[in-house]
Amino acid sequence: MTKGRRADQTLSMPAQRARTGSARLVITTAGGPPRTVPLGDALASGPVVIGSDPEQADVHIDDLHVSARHCELTTIHAGVKLADLGSRNGTKVQEIAVHSALLAPGVIITIGTTQIRFEEEVGESEEDADDTTGGEEELDLEGPSRFGDALGHSAAMRRVFGVLQRIAPTDLTITILGETGTGKDVMARAIHQASPRRSAPFVVFDCGAAAPTLIESQLFGHERGAFTGAVDERRGAFEQAHGGTLFLDEIGELSLDLQPKLLRVLEQRKVGRLGSQTERSVDVRIVCATNRELAREVTIGQFRQDLFFRVNVAVVRLPPLRERPEDVVPLIQHFAGLTEGLEVSADALAS
Repeated sequence: MTKGRRADQTLSMPAQRARTGSARLVITTAGGPPRTVPLGDALASGPVVIGSDPEQADVHIDDLHVSARHCELTTIHAGVKLADLGSRNGTKVQEIAVHSALLAPGVIITIGTTQIRFEEEVGESEEDADDTTGGEEELDLEGPSRFGDALGHSAAMRRVFGVLQRIAPTDLTITILGETGTGKDVMARAIHQASPRRSAPFVVFDCGAAAPTLIESQLFGHERGAFTGAVDERRGAFEQAHGGTLFLDEIGELSLDLQPKLLRVLEQRKVGRLGSQTERSVDVRIVCATNRELAREVTIGQFRQDLFFRVNVAVVRLPPLRERPEDVVPLIQHFAGLTEGLEVSADALAS
């Protein structure tokens, strides 16, 4: 029996585009009974504003701690996106303050003293998926068996590929989680190749490998004479990636003192070289990767919460090979240049 999609931890974003016709909010304000607000028709017409002013908000919340126009919901290619509208007290998803976030079914949004549950109805075919035997036809519905140079026949990898096919053509920031060796670099390159930026630069910046004394210069660039040894001006990774994709590998290794500087560039899309008083606009799509659990790093004070919100827009988790043994033989065949006729013994698979 295959594992149901809702039990799969490969993805921490919706595996399919939200069916906005069935989307709804269940709103619970302190001291009041829950009420349900259907979203289908409203989302189809444009952004849905949530707030305390009935004249400005599509969804009225009677809560003194909620701003007049507190946050809004919009439909994008990958699903339903929540964005804070500069509210006084902020917007939280699953008790984490966010600037924007893609909503998975069942998440709790908190504004003021009000809790809002985002829900989607699950169709009959998806309910039945938990009890299927997982034939080839079902896997085809999950997604393709390869994405760029990445290969995987398992249901988990097909779900990853299916999601990335939908969000790669957008400019959404993507964070790839996975252990060392799961193919995060390969996946980042595949995202770039599947995007409209494919003809522009793909620049890799390894946050864990850069020398601490040079990392700021390598990221943001420097002018001649900015520091001892700066004999020429240098374009940083952001400028090099202008028009294309910047892959921030092992972003969890970035030092705390540099995190606010990175956050500022991500928010303003402007970069200032060391030794310069001017800023240059940069147009980059950000893809991040890490083998750390960034949410845990936030709780222990090793990763800034505001930077976490900025990169935690679309999160894809790559399962290690030990969790998808059905991919072992196809991968061996691929690297050996074979398409069939290769047999792998049980002892070899076990090792």
